[in-house]
Amino acid sequence: MSLRTTNIFVQNNRIILTDYGLVPLSKCFRVTDQPAIIAPRGWLSYLAPEIIRKLDPRNEETILQHTPQTDVYAFGTVWYELLFREFPYAKQPPEYIIWRAGNSIKQPLSSVHISKYAK
Repeated sequence: MSLRTTNIFVQNNRIILTDYGLVPLSKCFRVTDQPAIIAPRGWLSYLAPEIIRKLDPRNEETILQHTPQTDVYAFGTVWYELLFREFPYAKQPPEYIIWRAGNSIKQPLSSVHISKYAK
């Protein structure tokens, strides 16, 4: 499953997780002389470092293997969104997110104004 807030619904006081797969990875590739990946807004924030490291704009057949561990990482992004009402790295370009997350560098919470228990 590709866990993200757009796949979480509340119906009759029940939480429902879905995975429509509306944006297959092959649709995110731009064909030019410079290969590129066009990622939907916030999508990179949900990808665990081990998945980000597999992104390759030259290979449309890349398989992004989701595991329980990568879902835990994605849930951390969901939790972050619930607390701050924005994506981690919200004001940063995709290259910055790929470099930071791909190298397992977390966004610092020192400047965030929330309870110390939530940090």
